[in-house]
Amino acid sequence: MRIDPATAPSWLLPVAVVFLWIGISLIAITSKCLLTDKKCSRWGPQHGADFPYPLHISWLHLFIVGACLFAVLTFNDAVIAKRKPRLFDGRKLRLCSMVGCVFGLKNVVGLMALRETPTATYMLFHALNIVFIALAAWVVVGETPGSIGEIVSLVGIVIGSSISSSESFFSGGEHSIGGFAFLLNITNGICAGATVATLRWTTLRMGEANMTIAELTCLELLVGAAVIMPIAFVFEGGAVFTINSTQWFWLLVSSVIILIYHLVLSLICYLAPALVVGVVEALKPLPAFVIVALIQKLPHKTTRFWLGTLFTLASAIAFKLSRTINGDSLRRRNSRQYLLESASIQYQTSGRELYDNVPLNERIGNDLESDSDASVQVTAS
Repeated sequence: MRIDPATAPSWLLPVAVVFLWIGISLIAITSKCLLTDKKCSRWGPQHGADFPYPLHISWLHLFIVGACLFAVLTFNDAVIAKRKPRLFDGRKLRLCSMVGCVFGLKNVVGLMALRETPTATYMLFHALNIVFIALAAWVVVGETPGSIGEIVSLVGIVIGSSISSSESFFSGGEHSIGGFAFLLNITNGICAGATVATLRWTTLRMGEANMTIAELTCLELLVGAAVIMPIAFVFEGGAVFTINSTQWFWLLVSSVIILIYHLVLSLICYLAPALVVGVVEALKPLPAFVIVALIQKLPHKTTRFWLGTLFTLASAIAFKLSRTINGDSLRRRNSRQYLLESASIQYQTSGRELYDNVPLNERIGNDLESDSDASVQVTAS
């Protein structure tokens, strides 16, 4: 079933945003359980899976989710609907290949940047993602802020995110980075922006290939897995062949969460502009704090974190208000233009109807008289 953004229920986007925030937070928790041997939640287990190979985890996540989606969609087409599987369509693969490649590259670069950069510095760079999303949205899909108010709000989001992310700078430790790490973090930001923009671009063209959100997500993840897998074997060797039962358990649990997350992300990119997705992504620290507090324990956060988070939240609300006001103004202008065009069409139609009501012989006579007058004028000249 295809959803039309113009007629979608008003509650669909807010509900999708809530699921996105929950998914992001749970992915972080389950990934930590998979990567380290630390306690996963306040209820247990006491130790994590201790599989410190993030590149292998990334491609396995994407492959498991993509393969399961592929199997379900193909079974539905071939067995239930008794038709040729819709995924066996070159147009769909070509349409999804760009976003899949960009998404896979973003995963690789992001993990390398996190490995080469202190966490505090990495989070500061991460706060700039909305800038890269805005630039990529302009370049790829031509979406730009609709008013000065939206631009000011986006600047406020960057400032607020930077303040909340900078709390680790004041807790000691080494925060300086070299040129290679700086380049990795900038590239990671560019890839983050390009991922959102190309996903938005792809969702806007799903109708060209008669594609659904589930099919887009399936192909995107499989292409992304194909990009990451060879790089994982180069940098992390054959660690994937040493996975034990506990590690497989956490891998499958986190894969379910990633499935929901990517389906919801594709839906949001279909329903809303890329800039809105960037604003939603910038607000994730607050719901993440709540979910971590519920599942693990109440994290210790400084005043600086709360100040930055509230500043980001206020800027996001200002962005929403500015977009609403600007959208209402645009709709009013469009309504006036529509009324003027409708009145013009009605006027032309009424004139035509009056002309059509004139008897045929009178119309012919008038036309002949007009032609005669014209010929007399030509002869006289």
